[in-house]
Amino acid sequence: MPSSRPALDARRSTLHYTTFPTIPPKSRGRPPSDSPSGQDGNRSEDGSNNHHESPLPTRQLIVLAVIALAEQTALNSISPYLPEMTKSFPQVKDGQTGLYVGLIASSFALAQFTTNFFWGWLSDKIGRKPVIIMGTFLTMCCFLAFGFCRELWQAILVQALMGFVNGNNGVVSTCLGEITDRSNQSRAFTYLPVIYGIGGITGPIVGGLLVLYQNPFNKSQSNPYPYLLPNLFSALILAIDLIVCMLFLEESLEEAKNLPPLGKRLGNLFSWMWQFTSSTRPTYVRRLLGNHKNHSSLDGTQDDVDEDDASDASGESAPTLFPHSSGDELTRKEILNRDTVLLLVTYFIFQLANISYNSLYPIFAEEQPPTGRGLKPEAVGLSLSFAGAITILFQIGVFGRLRGKLGNKMAYRISLGLFIAAFGLMPWVGYKESKGYKGIGSGAGWLWFELGVVLVIKTIAGVGGLTAALLMITNSAPNHNVLGTLNGLAQTLSAAGRAAGPFLSGSLFTAATKLKPKGEALPFGTFAGIALIGFILSFGIRGEGLEAEGFSDEDEEDEDEEEEIGEGKIGSMGWSFHGHKRDVDAEKHLKRLHKTTPFIESPLVGADHEHLVFSQRHEANSVELFFDLFFVANLATFTAYHSITDIDYLLAYIGFFGILWSCWFQITLHDVRFARDSLYERVCKTIQFIVFVGLALVGSQFNPANSNGKGNNTNFRILCYTLVISRGLLAIQYLVVLYFTWRAKYGKIYLPLILMFAIYAVSMGAFAAMTPAFQTEGDNSRRLVYLVWYVVMILEGVGVVAISCIWRMMSFKKTHLMERMSLLTIIVIGEGAIGVTKTVSRMMGKHGLEVEGCFLIMCIIVVLVLIWALYFDNFPHGHYGTIRQQIWSLLHFPFQLAIVGVVEGSQQVALARYVAKNTRKVTTSILQYCQDDHLDGQKLQDKLQYLLEYFELDSKFETKSFYNQAESAIWIVGNATGICSPQNTTEYNMGEDDDDGTWPGALKNVSHLLSNGMYTGLGMKIPVDKLEDYSPLEVGLKGFELVYLYYWSSFCLLLICLIIFLFLIRRHKADLFDFTSIISRFLALGVGGAMLALMADTKRLHSVIESPALLPICVVLLFLILVIDKLSSIYCNWRLQKSGKPYALEYEEHGYHGHGNIPHGPVHETGVLHEHVPHDAGLEEMRKTARWSSQPEDMRPLTTQSTEYNSPHQSYAMEPLTSPPLMSPPMSGHDPVANQGYMGHAPTGYAPVSTEQNYGA
Repeated sequence: MPSSRPALDARRSTLHYTTFPTIPPKSRGRPPSDSPSGQDGNRSEDGSNNHHESPLPTRQLIVLAVIALAEQTALNSISPYLPEMTKSFPQVKDGQTGLYVGLIASSFALAQFTTNFFWGWLSDKIGRKPVIIMGTFLTMCCFLAFGFCRELWQAILVQALMGFVNGNNGVVSTCLGEITDRSNQSRAFTYLPVIYGIGGITGPIVGGLLVLYQNPFNKSQSNPYPYLLPNLFSALILAIDLIVCMLFLEESLEEAKNLPPLGKRLGNLFSWMWQFTSSTRPTYVRRLLGNHKNHSSLDGTQDDVDEDDASDASGESAPTLFPHSSGDELTRKEILNRDTVLLLVTYFIFQLANISYNSLYPIFAEEQPPTGRGLKPEAVGLSLSFAGAITILFQIGVFGRLRGKLGNKMAYRISLGLFIAAFGLMPWVGYKESKGYKGIGSGAGWLWFELGVVLVIKTIAGVGGLTAALLMITNSAPNHNVLGTLNGLAQTLSAAGRAAGPFLSGSLFTAATKLKPKGEALPFGTFAGIALIGFILSFGIRGEGLEAEGFSDEDEEDEDEEEEIGEGKIGSMGWSFHGHKRDVDAEKHLKRLHKTTPFIESPLVGADHEHLVFSQRHEANSVELFFDLFFVANLATFTAYHSITDIDYLLAYIGFFGILWSCWFQITLHDVRFARDSLYERVCKTIQFIVFVGLALVGSQFNPANSNGKGNNTNFRILCYTLVISRGLLAIQYLVVLYFTWRAKYGKIYLPLILMFAIYAVSMGAFAAMTPAFQTEGDNSRRLVYLVWYVVMILEGVGVVAISCIWRMMSFKKTHLMERMSLLTIIVIGEGAIGVTKTVSRMMGKHGLEVEGCFLIMCIIVVLVLIWALYFDNFPHGHYGTIRQQIWSLLHFPFQLAIVGVVEGSQQVALARYVAKNTRKVTTSILQYCQDDHLDGQKLQDKLQYLLEYFELDSKFETKSFYNQAESAIWIVGNATGICSPQNTTEYNMGEDDDDGTWPGALKNVSHLLSNGMYTGLGMKIPVDKLEDYSPLEVGLKGFELVYLYYWSSFCLLLICLIIFLFLIRRHKADLFDFTSIISRFLALGVGGAMLALMADTKRLHSVIESPALLPICVVLLFLILVIDKLSSIYCNWRLQKSGKPYALEYEEHGYHGHGNIPHGPVHETGVLHEHVPHDAGLEEMRKTARWSSQPEDMRPLTTQSTEYNSPHQSYAMEPLTSPPLMSPPMSGHDPVANQGYMGHAPTGYAPVSTEQNYGA
């Protein structure tokens, strides 16, 4: 019975295609041995340390290099003159060059997007050589046409045609994969970007130097086709390439041997295309339909068949174009597995970033200041040639060895990270007219130096990432028969990125020309953020087969290692764990319990032949919890002084939160590895407490993003001094660790500790050097200096994380870093609880909270609870490996910032409803008094006075002045004559929805004083500069447009972080729980995006802000996510029970760590993949399978035959059982938690006595 799943044909390829794990053939055409002995030999050879490297097929590599060089030279020749060419088109207006340059470049890539997959698929069908020949010939024709373009539409059309007919990049990569194997593919693929780099040199030279603006035959006239010569030269190069390809390129597709000669195949291809485009049904389609109907008749489902079609299907045959399939079918799921999909997605982002940079740089360089740098096309071409030269030198001299050390995956990640740096630095290069730095050199010299540095970073990122990506794409193919299709798909996504990149970059740069100053930061910053997304996603690529032969994937092994579990085994009848050996015995531990606090204590507790053993704890101590309280005190202080309803305060809060979080994070990274209780450590903690008190002092007046250009320089100097103290203390602490390491004579970590000391010492110097910029009071003429705070903190964070990843002894494995991050999350949520109480106090008056106010407050509380549940219900209870642990920890910054945004935004939304409601009450009351009742004199004064008393402005010190002013204004209204007479109200045309300017001046003054007093009483800033220009209701609604924006933006960011957490925690994405959890979050994210889209309609936005349903929407979305999580968990458990499979511990991915639950996810039991693990198994299963002995002498140190379990109550260990207790009834013996036999808890370093009782399944 045919499979219903979609499949791709799997065919045999050439016999010398051995990229996959087989021994390369001894000679061309000789098949590898299929004998059992041969297979054993392969295993033996693969498993040896000395890996045999096959010789490279030099001749074919040279031919492929000529093909790639010719195409890259031709394609890169366009970029230097494209901006000038675009300006010459009559349809292009001033300031629109960037937009249309992006449009022209995008048309090429968009066309490639539609056909690249087809060319890859076709190369699997008819061979690689004919596809390359056709692409080269048709591209040559397009270059001839492009030189004659004089209209915008002509250029777009020719570029689109060029993209349609060219798919050679993917086919060349496929050929490289077919003529190499895993032992030598790294060398071959390393030279491919070198060829691209050479093309990056020769192409810009051709395009920049061969442009002729003057008629070569008549110098007095301008050249009607100034860009024809570089295109003719490119066409000539492609013609030479075509001849070389036809004469020397050998076909690498095995099935091509069974097809007619090349000329006949090309003729059949055009015949096939003719049939496809003809009005009648093509022969091959009729044949396929006939076969399908005949096949259907076997199942008894045959329908009536057109006799003419049937006769055609039997009587005609398609042209001999496609070889017959003789292999098995591969499903799309097997081809597009998780690693392949992530690789393709990040490759799309990589190409998007790469082409966007290539498009932005010429526009940015040639655009006039201040947005651009005013360089000429010749200078741009030379700078690009310089970048190409750097590419060659780096690729040949450095990258090969570096990639061999790092591996493909790490090299790919680093390349994406370098793209972030390149995009972030480019807007900050200087100008030609600027003065040299401190009188050294000229502005032009510094400009070229800075451009050179950034271009070097970008070219290293581009060449390194491309090489690693091509290698991983080649190695990710499950079968060599679909490599052409997979490369075609990769090139399709690449073309999608190259299509979107120029258009987006051109559009953003066009918009940037209207923004001053630093408008150029808009496009570069946007693509830096996109590169950051790719950088994060790249850590999800963890396939073992992506590396070259002989590479030891330590990172993958590191990812699989758990916190205290070195090796786990689950058998069909029982389970056992084996843990790490500790270097501390029981007697030493008991002595430590009774000794006094030392002056200073070494962080080293032992050593073996391989590594040092640092002191490690598995839960936070009281000092760390006390330290966290200072963090939340800072947040509470800032929100107490600033109501985040203004863009300046919002940016200031984000910046201040970043400074706080960075300080806390750097201190925590030291403490979880090296801190031990001593007088020295307590003194350090006291200094850190003082540092955070200083930050709280700064937070009360922290606003560097003030739009008026003013800053509190005294506050900024205090901040600089505070940061100097914090970094200086960290430098001293790492110096102390280095001293104890030196005493232990363990030199392997001297260098990383010295680097850590240097990082903090340099940071301390950078913060100290900032203080002179804040010496003058008043206007801060150097406003952008404060960005140094953030740049330094980012760089030091990257440095610390990189050191811990490179030197694994400095990593955070087996520490309590994950618990520290979770505790900080609780602290941040707790700050929201503090904010709720403040919101209640603001809304509470003499009349108490109304029903609606109580409802909104309850919604805020429910939001806090739901955020807590969504985070901790999916907490990774086992320790990650080094890399994933770092990513997981760093993601807590945007996650906790999103929590603050949602919680603070919820409070502001509640206040918005309160303000809007009361403002409408003021407006409607005054309208009723004047418009309807026509009150006058004392009656009107009494009504207005009652309204004033309702708002209780006299009950707060900060609003007392507004109360007095409003009372005087009301007295003036009461003494006026006829202010609300019918004649006056008709003249002023008073109405609730009319502009406030039509109201009588006295009443307008009363309404403004009431509104201003209400805002001041709530601790909020007036959202407009001139109250008289707006009605009171408009003032209230405008004040919360920004609140609405950052509230739903934070909500979306929160969901994105939760989704990434799930991706990091789960490693088997086929599990139903993971699928439903991620989908539910994506759906809620879509709703959040839709709510943000309401910002485009001001009227509808204001109606939403006034609605009491805004907070309940957020509550419902979070609640539905939680319900779906629970229902999917229950369903998975039910399926597991129904299938009769026992519950099993997930030993491969997660260890127990401070919590009593086992996370969801499939596990392996004797090779069988379990679909789900029960969520509530943890602590209760441990109660059933272990008990404490009541006698201390029965306790013994942990060995490699036991595993420590850390609960919130105690630490104990499990030993192997002879049969599984996984579904057994509760034990009748001692409860390991309820009955604690030693000092109320089990001391670290001791194991419980395991039971000897057997249980059935």
